[in-house]
Amino acid sequence: MGIPKLLILKQLFTKPTKSHFNLTRTLCSVPTNTPLSISPEFVKFVTSSPRSSVIPLLEQYFNEDKNVLESEVPKIIRDLRKRKLFDRALEVLEWANRKPVRHTDSGVLSFHLDLIGKVRGIAPAEKFFEEANDHSEKMYSCLLNFYVQGMLVDKSLSLFEKMKEMGIASSPLTYNKVMSLYLKNRLPDKLLDLLLEMQDKGVSPDEISYKLCLKGCALTSDFDSMDKLVKAIKDQHHLSFDWLTYATVASYYLDGGHPEKAITCLQIAEDMVRDRVGYNFLISSYAKLGDVTKVTELWQKQKDVCKSHRNHDYMVMLSSLMKFDMFEQAEGLLEECRASSNEYNHCVVDALLSGYVQKGLVEKAEKLLEDQISKNTTPVPISWGIISEGYIKCQNMQKAVQCMEKALRLGPQQKGWAPKRAVISNILTWLGQHGDNDQVYEFLKLMSRVAPMNKNTFLTLKASSKHGKDVNVILQRLKDDNIDVDEETSKL
Repeated sequence: MGIPKLLILKQLFTKPTKSHFNLTRTLCSVPTNTPLSISPEFVKFVTSSPRSSVIPLLEQYFNEDKNVLESEVPKIIRDLRKRKLFDRALEVLEWANRKPVRHTDSGVLSFHLDLIGKVRGIAPAEKFFEEANDHSEKMYSCLLNFYVQGMLVDKSLSLFEKMKEMGIASSPLTYNKVMSLYLKNRLPDKLLDLLLEMQDKGVSPDEISYKLCLKGCALTSDFDSMDKLVKAIKDQHHLSFDWLTYATVASYYLDGGHPEKAITCLQIAEDMVRDRVGYNFLISSYAKLGDVTKVTELWQKQKDVCKSHRNHDYMVMLSSLMKFDMFEQAEGLLEECRASSNEYNHCVVDALLSGYVQKGLVEKAEKLLEDQISKNTTPVPISWGIISEGYIKCQNMQKAVQCMEKALRLGPQQKGWAPKRAVISNILTWLGQHGDNDQVYEFLKLMSRVAPMNKNTFLTLKASSKHGKDVNVILQRLKDDNIDVDEETSKL
């Protein structure tokens, strides 16, 4: 006869048991009063099945147990929304609203409005808003959120003014949405006025309010106002500002040319830091400030607090040391990482390679990579790509081509890797002008393993044709190798 749909539904919603792999035993052992909850099986079911398949199952269960609408369906809807299955959540909610037991409180209405906006767009959301005729702050705030996300400035501000007139703009969340709208529309000077308005109307700013205003001050280079905000933040004992808040403000001061103020904020942040993420941020910040003593002090402090250093920690420290031209110490740190219990990977080496390239020491970078390979470090394409880019900056195009060819040969081994477009463009242009038919063909053949024959190819062959090369021969050889050539290139 098969398994009844009701039992299938119960299995989909019930948490797995020890006998979960025995379907019959699981279904028969589910008590009638077992609460429903989203299981992995249900998620798989609703994402892979036709849209119409969920409601009949819910319908059959509802017919047998009327309490399911009040007790369990709201949980199902919220879990679906949490998993970003908005269309499924809306479908179940609208099915539930067609039943005799209706949810009419503003919390459910705003929830419904939110789902309509996410699934169907702003216009249907506006229609639902008008028909609901609900003047709660939740409903207005939900619609305002869609206007802000859609960058609808006039509608956002108009609705915001209406909320203030109605006396329902009482939450800092509402003001924060308008602040974010101003930031997105490059009107950061309006944020401080909005903060003052909040205080005048008795709406207490929260952490986000202050952070948005700090960002606005940074964008307008209004460091006098930023000083006042930092002082105000210190006095807001009822709010929780973590190390990242002060570290971010320090970066604003540093970028704005106020190193002394940046150091003051970094000192506050340091007293609050308890994890490696915070220490890495502080190390990078003090490296920008040129304080090598503080960098090495924090490096040791990080190890004392976190008990060890990981690959990313080494990458941050290597990049910092390179700012001080401490090449010998950097290479020593690389060997320390290699000898540690970390799962040593190419990212640590690449941090040092990039540092050398930025300093114009590309030959030193190449030698370092070759030394690492000799120590049984498996090379990856991105490492050779870094060096190729360095040789381009030094205008040594022959070496740039050679290093990129090494990268391209390794390319298929690293999923998702592709060479930088600017690097390839430079190489292709140079090959078109200085390489012979064989060189152009071999490079394009290698490149086809990780990148399609697109507009860059077209430009290269076009440049080649200007210097007496037989473009048709190159194209034909690529086609003979079953390498796809786009229509634009074929027209040559």
